[in-house]
This record gives sequence, C-alpha cells and structure tokens, in this order.
Amino acid sequence: ESAGVDADPDGDGVPNWAEYAAGSNPVDAASSLRLVVEQSSGGVLLRWLAAPGRAYVVERSSALGESGWTVAGSVAAGEGGEQVFTDGNSPTGTAFYRVRVVTP
Repeated sequence: ESAGVDADPDGDGVPNWAEYAAGSNPVDAASSLRLVVEQSSGGVLLRWLAAPGRAYVVERSSALGESGWTVAGSVAAGEGGEQVFTDGNSPTGTAFYRVRVVTP
C-alpha cells in the first residue's frame, strides 16, 4: 500500500515516515531531504532544502554507525529554501556528515 509508513510511492528511496518528518512530498521524487557536501576554502560546505516548519542540526562523525555523532552546527530553522552550513572546524581525516530533523 502506498500510504503505509514504510512505503515509498515515489521510488526515491525515502519511506513515507521519513518524508513526513522532513516535510517533503512523499509522491514527488525530487522532494526529499538530500545533503550536498563540497570542499571549500573555508572548510566543508553543506547544502540542503529546508522545509518550512522544520528545524535541522548538522552532525559529524569519523565513522558511519549509530554512535559517535557530534553536533557540528546549531539548529537551523527551515524557511522553504536552501540551507547552507560551513564546517570551518572540519577534521583533517575522514569525516561523515548528516543533517537530522529535530523538533523546532
């Protein structure tokens, strides 16, 4: 069923429950929380589409997994446009980033 919490009616790999949490449209494959990461002269630049009524926190870890994530940036409120964050304190080794939706 396309309305189930774990269903993915638009086929973008993001289940309905995650689309709801992020404020994206579960029937539009172009509408989902996607993080773009680039190296810049000021550090690591992260960009994502921030939905209105949602808040986001940027986290960083040296390894993938459920533990080891630390806050790299403060909570940012979504306004319906692109949100940009630069991590000027990025480590010299490998770093993984994620943007997590939090309660505003």
